[in-house]
Order: sequence, then C-alpha cells, then structure tokens
Amino acid sequence: MANDIKHYTIMKVLEIIKEVCSKAVPGYSFEFETERMMNVLADDIKFPLIFWEEYTLNDGHYSEGTGGMRKTVPVELSFMKLGPLDNPNPDAIERERIREQIEEEAIRPFIECLNSCGKVTPVKDFTITPQPPLFDTNAVSLLLRFSVTYKLCW
Repeated sequence: MANDIKHYTIMKVLEIIKEVCSKAVPGYSFEFETERMMNVLADDIKFPLIFWEEYTLNDGHYSEGTGGMRKTVPVELSFMKLGPLDNPNPDAIERERIREQIEEEAIRPFIECLNSCGKVTPVKDFTITPQPPLFDTNAVSLLLRFSVTYKLCW
C-alpha cells in the first residue's frame, strides 16, 4: 500500500504542475523526463520548453494539520527559450533580454496560476536563477525552485 500511496502522490503533483503549465504558459511545451533521456531526444524537443527533471521530485515532507494530511514537495522547473536563429551564440546582453522575456511571459504567469488554482497552498517563496544551456547550445534558461504543498486524499 505504501508504494501505491507514493506513486499516487507523485502523479498528483506532476498532474497539477503540468495542468498549471498548460493553462498559464500555453506556448511552452512541458517535459517530465531525465536529463539524460532529453539529451538523447534533443532533436525532437519543441521550444520554448518547461522541463522538470524526473529525479528532482523526491518523497517530500508530510505533515498533519487542520484539514488533514498534507505533503510538501520540492520542485525545480527549467523554463527555456532558444536564442535568435541568426545568432547561434548570443552574447550576455542578448541572453539577459531572453531571460527577462522568460520571467515575464512564463514564470510570473505560472506562479500566479499555481497560486490561484485552488489545488495547492499558495507559493510565497521561490528562487529564479540562470542556467547553462540545456539540450541545445542556443538555449537560454531560468531555473525556478519552489515547494508545493497540497492536501492528500487517502
């Protein structure tokens, strides 16, 4: 039974995040996979992209409180866009412009939608950091880190 509960809760948070991504940022594709497999499949990746590394989703933290049992899970999402095709190696200024676009058009709407979806406790603390290129040398990305807490229904 414990394995069934663990699988259920992992799928639940994955489904919530995937649903919020599709509502908040419909122009970005969503992938939940290992980084190694995504490197193998790199030619078929559709950008812009939100990538969730499978192995960053761990067991999380359980707590009991008013309203029942809750689970808190750490989440790391990479929000990626390709640089201009005519410039395969954008300079630092161009990469920073792209990062600002990603934050404005994808990360902020994602956080707002997640906080208003009614399925999780609103996220108040999160970090956004630049990442080295993933899956494509022309990719510019920001890593969003936060924890999501949701009610367990056993």
